[in-house]
Amino acid sequence: MEELGETNYRIEVDGKSEVGDNYMGEVIFFRIISLDSKHEYSFVMKTAKKSEELRKKVPIEEAYTRELFMYSKIFQYFREFIQEVNPEFEFDFVPKVYSLDSSPQQETLIFENLRTNGFKLHDRKKPWNLDHSLEAMKSYGKFHALSLAVRDQKPDIYKNLTKDLKVFEVFDNDKLMRSFYEKPLRNAIQLLKNANRNDLAIKYEENFDSVLSTPTEEEDKLVICHSDCWNNNFMFKYQDGDEETPSKLVLLDFQLSTLDTPVKDLVFNIYTTCDKSVLDHLDLLLVTYYETLSTSIRSLGSNPDEIFTFEQLNQLWKKYSKFGALISLILVKLELIDKADAPDLTKLTEDDVKCEDWYNIKPKDLEEYNRRVLDVYIHHGERFL
Repeated sequence: MEELGETNYRIEVDGKSEVGDNYMGEVIFFRIISLDSKHEYSFVMKTAKKSEELRKKVPIEEAYTRELFMYSKIFQYFREFIQEVNPEFEFDFVPKVYSLDSSPQQETLIFENLRTNGFKLHDRKKPWNLDHSLEAMKSYGKFHALSLAVRDQKPDIYKNLTKDLKVFEVFDNDKLMRSFYEKPLRNAIQLLKNANRNDLAIKYEENFDSVLSTPTEEEDKLVICHSDCWNNNFMFKYQDGDEETPSKLVLLDFQLSTLDTPVKDLVFNIYTTCDKSVLDHLDLLLVTYYETLSTSIRSLGSNPDEIFTFEQLNQLWKKYSKFGALISLILVKLELIDKADAPDLTKLTEDDVKCEDWYNIKPKDLEEYNRRVLDVYIHHGERFL
């Protein structure tokens, strides 16, 4: 509070995140009320789960260490770079952080409370409309542009910043990923057969192992990615009560951020939040992303035609779109389940519970889940398989 010039105050806790909103930690909403000026300051505290048994099974420490690094090093350098090349560039798509604590088993971040500024989560059970998806593409365009511009102009600094941004071992294990996704993928193929799309079912069966294997080739790891692009990691702001058309977006949760291909952020987001009504506009989404990316790269002092072209974007999409289709099989489940049925991460401390079993949940609205999966697998299968 010294930064805000307040020394005499009290703290009021307003609540915490609900089940299904945050899996590796607790999120607490609180206010600090000045006893002198009576001014109220609203914050959000995000703190890691402390169970040692749970940490043996889930990379909680690694995830929080990664997010702390993103805020203390990556975003801090991005701001310095912006001040050097173009102070008018708006780096307003991540929340302001006030305090960071990297102490073992005490990992904590304190942010501004975006809710008090009019931001809100989109209903995770509802697919996004086109306007929400376009807003996400614009934000990713700006975010990725920073990596590309720094990589272009300050290669040594970029190399040093990203040298430890490797994907977590648990997510870079083909055997483990197969245990997560093999059964859901076979289910998706059966859904295609039931929908009289045997043509696509055959294509997925013929490419089964390829779809299950989604590592990124080193030469395609061009940017620092968000890497956790499902519904709950976006907050939107609206004007005049119109919740169909967001005016602003903020990205949340950088615990899985890694050096990767920019397309993986896009396919993750699009295939886990959209149904056919938006997937039919994929070309517009990619054009919008690239227009924002290229404009941002230029405003930061680099030439997009030299460092990342629209043709490259399309090539990478064809190469890695299967990643989004695969991850949608579990993420759409998480978006559709009732809070009471949300998986409890602490159950992984029980000897007989495996990670793949923990994820093996069924939403009550199975018809909606099947519809969403079909939309994704028909779209991906027709255009990119």
